Amino acid sequence: MKIKHQNILLAVLLSAFLLSCQQSQDVAQNTKTMSTDITEAAATAAQTNSVSQRQLDKPTNAHPQPVIEEEPVPKPTKVALQTKHKEMETPAVKQSKPIRKSIGPKINFKQAVFNFGEITEGDIIKHQFTFTNTGDKELEILSAYASCGCTDPSYPFLGIAPGEEGVIGVTYNSVSKEGPQQAEVIIKTNATSTSYKLFLTGTVNPKPTEDSSKVDSSDMTRAPKYPVRKS
Repeated sequence: MKIKHQNILLAVLLSAFLLSCQQSQDVAQNTKTMSTDITEAAATAAQTNSVSQRQLDKPTNAHPQPVIEEEPVPKPTKVALQTKHKEMETPAVKQSKPIRKSIGPKINFKQAVFNFGEITEGDIIKHQFTFTNTGDKELEILSAYASCGCTDPSYPFLGIAPGEEGVIGVTYNSVSKEGPQQAEVIIKTNATSTSYKLFLTGTVNPKPTEDSSKVDSSDMTRAPKYPVRKS
């Protein structure tokens, strides 16, 4: 009977010990769980505070701007790259000079009036009027004529190139002329419809006349020294 009571006591003690160990394990497990929960809660709180701080740092807009999505830029094709390369290699085109307006032919005489001074009636005067084509096209002398028959003009029949010179020849005959004279030569060209005029001026003096009252004794036959015998 005494042994039976001892066994029962041991059984009770063992049960109490096991129950105590089980409670210790439950307390440790609960402590570990609580520690994990506290750590996770702290991390969540820190993350929440960080997000809140960033939101506070950003400027608040009453009307937030809509987000515009940029379209992707297409990559250049091979043909476009070749075209661009050719454009870079093409030399720059030089600017053309402004076109100079043509002025056509133009005649310019060095001397339009020639004074031959004093001559004697019957003398012949020859003179050449020199001119230059100061235009940029060929000059043509269409005609040359005098105001009287005493003057005879001559002119080149071939065209005068730009920058070249030519002459208008004039011959003046003073036969039957006396006193101050002015001969006029009229020139027509392809430069303009207006005529050009050249002048020869001077004085023609009359020829000296012989005095009939004066007899040259050298022309008279002298009388013979001895009388001539008549036959």
